[in-house]
Amino acid sequence: FIVMNIINPTEVKTFQANVALENMSSLTEQGYMVSNLEEIEKYSVSVKVEATRPALDELSESENRNNIRARIDLSKIEINENDEFPKRYSLVVTPSLPSNLYIYNYDISSYYPTVCEVEIDRAASKTVPAEIRTYGTPASGYTAAEPVSNIKEAVVTGPQHKIFSASKVVATVHVTGEKQDINESCTLKVYDEDDTALEGFIVDPGSINVSVEIRKNHTVEIEEPRTVGNLPDYLELLSVEW
Repeated sequence: FIVMNIINPTEVKTFQANVALENMSSLTEQGYMVSNLEEIEKYSVSVKVEATRPALDELSESENRNNIRARIDLSKIEINENDEFPKRYSLVVTPSLPSNLYIYNYDISSYYPTVCEVEIDRAASKTVPAEIRTYGTPASGYTAAEPVSNIKEAVVTGPQHKIFSASKVVATVHVTGEKQDINESCTLKVYDEDDTALEGFIVDPGSINVSVEIRKNHTVEIEEPRTVGNLPDYLELLSVEW
């Protein structure tokens, strides 16, 4: 055991963990939502992991490294309805390693920061128009007609102090390289009046069925223009350019 410990000693390596919010339903069921999701998505936690070098090499592989999480349990929030919202709560961050790492032993020696600020607000809803947009260009010789859907509006739910900014929902259909008609379900995303995408909103319905007719272009010959009618006696037609 002593010899193996000398040959293959443990080392410490620092990894960056993305924040993962858990038990979101515990808030929505009470009529509340997280209102600083964009801020939390940029939040990063430094996690120091102690293990042997082969173990750290495996954890450093992209598929494993990208699955290191800093979890925040939203069910730990105790909400007082009489409080003024939006309100910030300091919640404990719990780092975790990918569950598929079972060959080696790992020890999280430390991590920082240990808490994260989560802003909570009452949920509010409004009905907004639904737009459909096409992205890309069909195959050469084809043209995409206007997209069609039977859904004209949707209900958007979000933090009360941000719901005013939601002005529409947009479904995007990709037509790049297409030669056949398109019929697919497209996710609806929330946008403000300046056409900026907004995060942290719930859309009902979350997706709509969209159809786009892809038409084949045809080339036709244009004949020389013909003149119709007569000019006054004092004018003479000299030429027609086309």
